[in-house]
Amino acid sequence: MVSWRFWSAVLCLVSVAACSGKSQKDKDDAGNTGGSAGESGFGGTASTGDAGESSTGGQATVTNGPGTGGTGGPGTGGPGTGGPGTGGPGTGGPGSSGVTGFPSGGSSGVTTSGPNVTTTAGTSGGPVIPAGWSCTVLAYANGACDCGCGTPDPDCSGDDIDECEVCNSSGSCNPSVCPGKIDPDNLTDCKPPPAGWSCAPETYADERYCHCGCGVLDPDCESDDPEECEICHSTGSCSEAVCPGSIDASKNTKCDLPDGWTCPGYTYGNGLCDCGCGVVDRDCTSESRDACDVCYNGCSNESCPGPIDEEDNTICTGIPSSWSCQDRFFGDGKLCHCGCGFVDPDCDSTELEACDRCNFEGSCSVQDCPGTIDQDNNAYCQRPDPPAAWTCDWYAYADGRTCDCGCGAVDLDCPTDSIDECDSCWSCGSYSCPGKIDPDDTKSCIPAPDGWTCSEQSYSDGYTCECGCGITDPDCESELATVCDSCPTYLGSCVDDYNCHGVLPEDNSRCTDSPPDDWNCSVEIYHDGACDCGCGARDMDCDSGDIDDCEFCAEEGSCSEDNCPGSIDESDNALCTE
Repeated sequence: MVSWRFWSAVLCLVSVAACSGKSQKDKDDAGNTGGSAGESGFGGTASTGDAGESSTGGQATVTNGPGTGGTGGPGTGGPGTGGPGTGGPGTGGPGSSGVTGFPSGGSSGVTTSGPNVTTTAGTSGGPVIPAGWSCTVLAYANGACDCGCGTPDPDCSGDDIDECEVCNSSGSCNPSVCPGKIDPDNLTDCKPPPAGWSCAPETYADERYCHCGCGVLDPDCESDDPEECEICHSTGSCSEAVCPGSIDASKNTKCDLPDGWTCPGYTYGNGLCDCGCGVVDRDCTSESRDACDVCYNGCSNESCPGPIDEEDNTICTGIPSSWSCQDRFFGDGKLCHCGCGFVDPDCDSTELEACDRCNFEGSCSVQDCPGTIDQDNNAYCQRPDPPAAWTCDWYAYADGRTCDCGCGAVDLDCPTDSIDECDSCWSCGSYSCPGKIDPDDTKSCIPAPDGWTCSEQSYSDGYTCECGCGITDPDCESELATVCDSCPTYLGSCVDDYNCHGVLPEDNSRCTDSPPDDWNCSVEIYHDGACDCGCGARDMDCDSGDIDDCEFCAEEGSCSEDNCPGSIDESDNALCTE
């Protein structure tokens, strides 16, 4: 007969862990417990499961043979391994993975050993990434405060820029280490470039290249000497050619444009002979039309030769083809019409001050003078700096495309302040217009109603049903908990998890521990572990309505002004006797 010592030796060879367990069971129960599956850990590292318990004592009868323990299902990042047991074989159900790198991944499966093996799948985990988060998902709620990512990181405990730990995650508006260009007044965004910067905002102080022709000196340039220039043809630069392009020989923030030049600034001295521009381009070998390389940037919008004058390539014959307004307004002898793609002969100069009309059909400006007319070339428009009251992204102001509403100031892209003009209402958290834009003041948003505890923007945002926020979100199809999309505790929801498990089944505005409607004290002290009295409704922390249960009686909102017992009713500690 094979002794129990033989089987014990075999099991020791199979797994050292099996022999390392403490002996606690009677010999008749030998090997009935398999190892527990390992849990997934932070950043995807799983822990090893506990070893199965071994037995000692007299000779045991082995029913199922020396089975192996269950193997834990994979959690986030890597599988957890259960310790070997001595019972019947069993395999744990795999845990469903959470998003790799989040603090909590999926839980491992549960293994039951023995002849009849039962497995249970694990659960997934990880926080919900809010709309507007621009950085990598791995940076959200990963234990470090990430800034410049479009929306607040829950890891940031305050709004002080000293809180920022990582400022250059992939997707951040900032390319360098903290604080970089992070806006100290809004840690989710970067400080806009200074007024006058005409190139893309991300190129300013990008710590890579000296950008020139952008209206303002780039901090990446050691001086305003054109010799410092590394990029001269960024989008928005007055120069279109590689350095030096048309950059001014004395100052690299501007281009060297002669008086009377009517074409876009970047076309002068860009290596091509541009014609119909009011002044002979320095790239042209003569004033003849035969010297022209490009004819569609000035009075003509056609390929060469177009209507360019044969002997004077600075002008066109007849009404310029680039004139975008009605033909009858060109040189009508009455008014200087601006924003029409070419300088009207009725204008005394090319400057803004000469303009009489700026917003008629065909003009690039939707508002009357000055509108968005370029100060130095009234044939075109320019983007002015946003006013101090502007609360949206600076680049949305007067972008020439979209009437943005709810931004604290009227966008110059809006012909009027009527709500019907609004193209974008995103600033008020609305997916589409008019959303929450105030119809009587399109610069403002309609505030969330009193009692809404989550963020202003999440109320009626047009796409997410937020729950546990004190009031039912209009985005929810009903008041049932089953329609909830999100319950963000960091935005004010009363639920302690992202799955909305604590929301009342038939009232998704409240949670199982939400205060009743007649609760007059602060929401934060309801069911906080201490019995608060005199608040209009009984605190769940009070075992009864007796005054002897009271711990706090004079909190803000209580009917009692004195510490317990104060004026609390002896038999109903939610009320006072006076």
